[in-house]
Amino acid sequence: MRDERQATLAQQFKPEADAQRMRLRIRRAVEAGNEQEAIKLALRLIPMPAITPEELVELTALGRKWFAPELALSAFKRLHQLDPDNLATLLALAGMEQQFCRSSDAFRHLSDAGPRCRTADDFMRLGLIYDRLGDVEAARDAFQSSLKLSPDNAHTQFNLAVCYGFLGDVGKAESIYDNLIARKFKQEHASQNRSWLRKQTPEKNHVGELRALIKDLPQGSKDAPRMLYALAKELDDLGNAEEAFKCYEAAASAHRTSLPDYDVQIELDRVEEYTRHFTPEFLASSAEGHASEEPIFVVSMPRAGSTLVEQILGRHSEVFAAGEIDNLLRLADFAAARAAREEGVSEPFYPSWHAKLDFKALGQDYVDSTRPRTGHTRHFVDKLPTNYNLIGLIACVLPNAKIVHVYRNPMDTCFAMYRQLFDRAYNYTYDQTELGKAYLAYRRLMDHWEAVLPGKIIHVSYDELVSDTEGVACDLLDQLGLSWEEACLDHGAQSGLTKSASAVQVRGPVYQSSVGKWRQVERELAPLREVLEAGGVETAH
Repeated sequence: MRDERQATLAQQFKPEADAQRMRLRIRRAVEAGNEQEAIKLALRLIPMPAITPEELVELTALGRKWFAPELALSAFKRLHQLDPDNLATLLALAGMEQQFCRSSDAFRHLSDAGPRCRTADDFMRLGLIYDRLGDVEAARDAFQSSLKLSPDNAHTQFNLAVCYGFLGDVGKAESIYDNLIARKFKQEHASQNRSWLRKQTPEKNHVGELRALIKDLPQGSKDAPRMLYALAKELDDLGNAEEAFKCYEAAASAHRTSLPDYDVQIELDRVEEYTRHFTPEFLASSAEGHASEEPIFVVSMPRAGSTLVEQILGRHSEVFAAGEIDNLLRLADFAAARAAREEGVSEPFYPSWHAKLDFKALGQDYVDSTRPRTGHTRHFVDKLPTNYNLIGLIACVLPNAKIVHVYRNPMDTCFAMYRQLFDRAYNYTYDQTELGKAYLAYRRLMDHWEAVLPGKIIHVSYDELVSDTEGVACDLLDQLGLSWEEACLDHGAQSGLTKSASAVQVRGPVYQSSVGKWRQVERELAPLREVLEAGGVETAH
């Protein structure tokens, strides 16, 4: 009898003892810097009965830190399994699935979470995740539900205004921003967003209000750049080019000082790595990619006309405009991090590892990651401008995908970027010299892709597109294997969501006023022009 009791006790304590041994092995692997071994052991610990919620949260954090989706998601799914009725955990899981490009799983969990939302905060979190997934209509609906429960919540009002702006409901968006600015809530963000909703007119603008707000800002205020960009944009709309440029310059300079660790050399290094690895020999001998013909990648420098091309294509019955999808880069970086860990490299420079990936698996993962928004038309457009960096990778991963490169006059391109405050991207745009160097790097990389992938890239001139929209659009569709449809030129037709600074512009008729705009401040842009011409770029036309 005593032996039986001892055996029973040993059996009861065994799960905890097994887990404790696994914890010790994981700790030793982490201390030794062996991330790959730690991940393998952690994946064995996660299903054990003795795992605790606190441990699962820690493992999730490690998975994020190590760019290891398999660890982060496994840990959080187990956490949800331990407490399936916890709505906050379910929403957090959906958010993590979005972060790691598991869109179908994220949408599925949000569909489950929606009917369970009861509070304003619940609906707010639901809307934020829908927005990150690109479903702005669902995000709008969630924010509206949140406001019904908490009508005065300024955070929710702001998020709703952003959705209205992207969806083209300019009047509602502007009304909310007016109210928020009067309440002094996120005045700098609201002012900047409001200025871009429409073209300002002498009869209806906010120049006087913006001047007063900027005057009241304390010296060195972190809000100054956004307020200055807002004022500059409105002055620009009113034809006051010189004063607008002074505001742009002050805003760019102030924002550049907030980026002390940024070095434009990273743009040059990225180009060097891609040109070094993606050679004609490598491309000719690379492994088979995924056979899908769905994706049409529209690439460009930012503010070079890619949104207009996306909208024209998105009005075609066989094309869905999916917006700026960064999934390919994220998935490539996740896979590169895993490959580097397997070789004991803890801090890889990802472009160097993109040439070492399983191209077919990456292509499948990318197409899957665009679901369920895509798949209902023959093609979808991925309009992330900086995918021009990945053209060689795209050719390997999705050899049947189409690539459309949109370009415009170099000075107009750079000036358009200089006039825009980007959130956490394109840090080279706030200094004319750095902007010029980054543009030269882009041109060098595009020349490389054209040389190693002759005939692969369809080039579209923005300047030609706005002067002969039907002719250029017809030729583009023909090169894409699509028949001509009159709807492609109907700017009032639905063509998908536009989440970019050009959202309002592309909903109106095609205009040519931005062509040659840099000439209005030619003297002020001399530092930029000098860098470009020294690099062999013709700027005169």
